[in-house]
Amino acid sequence: MVQIRDLLRERAARLLVRGVDLADRRVLEAADPLAGGQRHEIVDGNAVREGGDPVGVASRALTQGLFGIQPDLLNHRVTLRPGFPAAWDYARLHAPYLDFDFRQEGDTDHYSLTPRFGQEATFRLILPARRERIAQVTVNGEPVKATPVESIDFPCIGIDCPSADTLHVEIVWAGEAINETKAHSAQQPLRGTNDAGMRFICLQQGDMQWWKPLRNEQPSAPVFYGTDLPVYADAVYRPVPMDEAWNASVTDIFREQYLSPRSPYTTLQIPVQGIGEWCHPKETADID
Repeated sequence: MVQIRDLLRERAARLLVRGVDLADRRVLEAADPLAGGQRHEIVDGNAVREGGDPVGVASRALTQGLFGIQPDLLNHRVTLRPGFPAAWDYARLHAPYLDFDFRQEGDTDHYSLTPRFGQEATFRLILPARRERIAQVTVNGEPVKATPVESIDFPCIGIDCPSADTLHVEIVWAGEAINETKAHSAQQPLRGTNDAGMRFICLQQGDMQWWKPLRNEQPSAPVFYGTDLPVYADAVYRPVPMDEAWNASVTDIFREQYLSPRSPYTTLQIPVQGIGEWCHPKETADID
């Protein structure tokens, strides 16, 4: 299980980095008339630049997913929960609001942060535990205490850091590497229910604890949706009159003017005909 999880994380990270590089080049090409970007808009009738949406999604996957940057500046705090593959021993990100540098040297992890959020904010690092104990944690050379963070599939720790112009967090690990086969039950009650098809057992190795899912092998009752309903040989089926429930013909669904309730302000709501979106406000469809 641990090897499969690490392999999937490694492949996902590689695809993400390649995808961000490709999407970034596509956006530059779409925005550059010399690269044919303007021609693409005119010929294909695109309302937005080619690649603009995917690069936004890819950038969030990189910053919020891989590097785990989750700012909450209304409350003056930032959570960092990186999802680096276990095989990575370094990673670096430069963004307008933060420089993030990670290095792994033997049993010691180094995290260097230079925030530029324009206001003071505390930081909380949530990191996967590499070994069963922590020998030492320091923030800017001062010893601090790491706290356990409830997690699934692998143990995590939390480290709280004060607001500062630069932060250097150093974690020295000790003991054996985390290995599910060497863990034992933490003697806590199971969580979850059989009805949900999943229960969880708490495992412990050294000072680290985490929850492992236990799948329910009993098949759950089938659930049916839409019009694809089961047919029973001994059942009696009869039509239900619905005429009184209809207030118009279904063929007129996009010919109506849905004027209420509507916002009195400029919005990105669906156009009055009930189909389309902000860059295609006159779109319609003929239903027959």
